[in-house]
Parts: sequence; structure tokens; C-alpha cells
Amino acid sequence: MAKIIDLEMLLTAGGRERTAGEFAALFANAGFEMTRVVPTRSPLSVIEARPV
Repeated sequence: MAKIIDLEMLLTAGGRERTAGEFAALFANAGFEMTRVVPTRSPLSVIEARPV
């Protein structure tokens, strides 16, 4: 399943994966603070952020 998600990301989102630090910087530039990353049973995680 992870390989399929990787291929989908390459085709639809330009093939970029971000680290938690990169997401934190991205959110900070948009006026948000990343509060946590929640792993799931799938290959995906949920990222929580709040406005600052």
C-alpha cells in the first residue's frame, strides 16, 4: 500500500515528502503552530496544528 501512495504522490503532488520539522516550518509561515503528529495504522499520519 505504501508504494501505491508513493506513486500517487509522485503523480499528483510533485513527489515531495516532508519531515515533521518541514511541516512545522510550513505551518509557522502560515500562522499556525504544529501541536503533534499522530501515527495511524495506515502508512499515513494525522498532523495537528492550531492558529497562533
